[in-house]
Amino acid sequence: MEKIVEYIVKELVDNKSSVSVTTEECDGNYVITVKVAKEELGRVVGRNGKNAQAIRILVHSLAAKNGLDSRKYTIKFEWYKEDETFSSPLFFFVRIKWLLEKF
Repeated sequence: MEKIVEYIVKELVDNKSSVSVTTEECDGNYVITVKVAKEELGRVVGRNGKNAQAIRILVHSLAAKNGLDSRKYTIKFEWYKEDETFSSPLFFFVRIKWLLEKF
């Protein structure tokens, strides 16, 4: 799963060397973490999260096709800076917080 996610994300960004995809297993659940440069995150997530949702659907479909439980796969999108490690998972509360600060 990690390789297909990495391939898709690298095709979406300009700086392919800024993409890092890792997989962690915890109690039979898998967390695929996608890290990209902060300026590339918008392309990976897409407008209204459509790219991110499409990547999630693809991973869940591939898992189901291979006879795996697709509910055990979670994809987390993060950004990083080269001079410091700073990341923020993209969940709905991040967008709500941004909207509250904006208005």
